Amino acid sequence: MSDAGADSRLPPVAFQQSWIDSSLNSTILFAVLMGVYSIVFFATLYLYTTRKGQHRWFIVAVITLQYLLSALEFGLQWYLTIWEFIRNGKSRELIFLSLTNFPAWVQIVINIIGAAVTVLADGLLVWRCFYAWNRSFRVVGALLFLFVSEIVLFFSSIITPLAKKLELSPKEAIAINDTLAAAYVVSASTSLLATVLIAYRIYHVYHQSTAIVTSGGKFWHIIEILVQSAAIYAVMMIIQAVSLFLPNLGTSTSVFALDNYAVALMIPIAGIAPCAMVARVHFSSHREPKVKSTVHHLTDLRFRGRESYSDTRIEADNVIGINPPETLSAQNESKLGHGEKVVNEV
Repeated sequence: MSDAGADSRLPPVAFQQSWIDSSLNSTILFAVLMGVYSIVFFATLYLYTTRKGQHRWFIVAVITLQYLLSALEFGLQWYLTIWEFIRNGKSRELIFLSLTNFPAWVQIVINIIGAAVTVLADGLLVWRCFYAWNRSFRVVGALLFLFVSEIVLFFSSIITPLAKKLELSPKEAIAINDTLAAAYVVSASTSLLATVLIAYRIYHVYHQSTAIVTSGGKFWHIIEILVQSAAIYAVMMIIQAVSLFLPNLGTSTSVFALDNYAVALMIPIAGIAPCAMVARVHFSSHREPKVKSTVHHLTDLRFRGRESYSDTRIEADNVIGINPPETLSAQNESKLGHGEKVVNEV
């Protein structure tokens, strides 16, 4: 087979160049975002573990595992870049062909890592929501259903190609991509629902009190942080889902570019979002002004870190519990509920 014959079956030069540019530029973007992620992660780790307060090592373990998995994914993407531009970089044609002919095991590992990072992020949020609602399965039932569905979809998309020994027809590959896309849509839904439940719980608990807890809307700020982090995360999940739903049959430069950039954005942001939320809530709790001593109806409200002022104690590691003090009237005890707890690891 002559080189001229091989070249005749390749797409136009502009098409090849577009694919090559997308692959290289998305890897560079991934590297930049991993640098940002590294700064956010280590700053959060330092902030969370060195300041006074109650520390939840489960949170530390989850965000650390997320970071390590994201770093591994970046390593694989860098390996692919070397595969494309160094090992097969003798000509533009070889680079182009290598974009879709890399080792099959690499794609499987990338899918596994993407699923693991997403499940960890959602699992942490579901865990917070579960404890925020006092371990009520009735309240978080729909959320748990979404989370389990997400895990099943991810598992199905990973186990199917392994069962077929990585030999998939184009139709089967599209079906797996559709399953992955559905998993990311469910992930976005899980994140948004968990955030709504947590935000409502915070609002409901503090709205029930007759006291003004802090000046400047401290707890509205906490809700704002939760919503912002969840919104960014959900948008990235939807973008990833769209990139998978669109069939990439090797005939579109825009779909190929979207697929590359979606991965480069999704993996770091899926880790940055929970890290940034932990850091922002923890940092804001140490900058809030002291609660006035006249506030005495609310005790034991916790948000990462510990500060005690008069009859009100704010521990910023959790949104916790509202346990009415002995001096409260029977009316206030009825409103707050005896021994009610709200635990939210932010």
